[in-house]
Amino acid sequence: MTPNVNLQRRKRKRDTEKLRKVLLKQEKQQNKHQEKEQKKQQKRERKKQQNKERSASIAKERCKRYYKNKKLREIIIKSIASNFEKQKSIASNKENPRSFEKQKINASNKEKPRNFEKQKSHASKVVLRL
Repeated sequence: MTPNVNLQRRKRKRDTEKLRKVLLKQEKQQNKHQEKEQKKQQKRERKKQQNKERSASIAKERCKRYYKNKKLREIIIKSIASNFEKQKSIASNKENPRSFEKQKINASNKEKPRNFEKQKSHASKVVLRL
């Protein structure tokens, strides 16, 4: 009976070793699978973050362009309006040449500073004050 018992013990040992190896393999496979899943998840998260940043920068750029174009449109509209007014005044001045001369004189008077006042001192000298 002893050889039989020894055989059974060896068989049990072999079986336990096989089971242990199988369990280790399964654990390794599970770990690998979990790591792969974690990497995939991290990759997805990174892509989401990059997309958010990209969309935010694109939206910011769009806003900049919108306000820049809006400002340019306003400037262009103002310049067109001023040109139209100039054209209108030139056309009306061609009809009334005397009023055109008056406008020239008025414009030249407006260009001169009005802050200066002439005052005579006791010694009859002209003094300019601001």
